[in-house]
Amino acid sequence: MAALNMAAVIESYNEHNKLSPMTLIRQPKEVDFEQWLEFYQVYAEHYRVALTETGIQTTWGWLMDSSHLLQGLVAVQGAALVGMAHFRAMPSPLRGQNIGFLDFGCPAQRSWRWSGSIAAG
Repeated sequence: MAALNMAAVIESYNEHNKLSPMTLIRQPKEVDFEQWLEFYQVYAEHYRVALTETGIQTTWGWLMDSSHLLQGLVAVQGAALVGMAHFRAMPSPLRGQNIGFLDFGCPAQRSWRWSGSIAAG
């Protein structure tokens, strides 16, 4: 999958929305763990998946590792996380190319969405 310049995407979004009630998009930080975990638990419950401590710590570690295939974004209003997204490259043998896989949501609205086919340019 072609490298996505996340810093440029985030900066563009935040610049475009600076006059609206501020919802900032950024990469997750260590201090976000507790709020992220609350979101992640709701996400797992939605899909009826039992989380384990090992799985939680592994996933969080991946999100904190900028070189890992799994990447994340959070939406923040003030000090509160209001949304999250996890995304990763995924090879598609039927397409003969890499595509992206995205899962995201906003637990406050119980709005979970997924898209499994974001083609690389």
